[in-house]
Amino acid sequence: MAWCVERLRAAARIDEVWVATSVSPGDDAVVELGKQRGFSVFRGSEDDVLSRFVGAVDAAGFDHVLRICGDSPFVDPSLVDELIEAYMEADVDYASNVGQRSYPRGLDAEVFRADKLRQVAAEATAPYARAHVTPNFYQNPDRYRLLSVGSPEDYSAYRWCVDEPTDLAMVRALAARLGRRDFNWREALAVVEAEPELAAINAAVEQKKLEQG
Repeated sequence: MAWCVERLRAAARIDEVWVATSVSPGDDAVVELGKQRGFSVFRGSEDDVLSRFVGAVDAAGFDHVLRICGDSPFVDPSLVDELIEAYMEADVDYASNVGQRSYPRGLDAEVFRADKLRQVAAEATAPYARAHVTPNFYQNPDRYRLLSVGSPEDYSAYRWCVDEPTDLAMVRALAARLGRRDFNWREALAVVEAEPELAAINAAVEQKKLEQG
């Protein structure tokens, strides 16, 4: 979490970083971390993540929102800035770099209008839509203006997010090779391309599917 916040703060197009966590006692540590590192924390429903996210947006008073999942310690500020700039220039409701995935998993970013998020929250009823926050945007291209931003080359086979123990082992090994926190994604890519054994650490992890039942 601290890595994610610190790296996002390096993005030129971000005004403020908030963390939306749950009211579960297990997340008390996130609040304490916020006090130590100076970032704002909003607490809401553990299961209805969409309502939690809207609560955070309302508390912060944002008009436009960038969403990054907390399992992304290598989120890249330059990619975030590029996405935000493309979103603003295109004047759309929602933009992401995962519509057609081309970056390593763990560099995912979404940006959208706060008023449209409230509309999504008012209409989303499916449990998976409440848990994953944004499906009602990209599953309704007839209702929302969407933009997909990607890389000219496909690096989506790489996995830099942390869901499983082997994911954690992989990002720790990669971070140790890089030796600092302010690396960019292409520096990380150069390391894993030169040392395929790093990517092999979590290559067997299967990404969880978006449940629509």
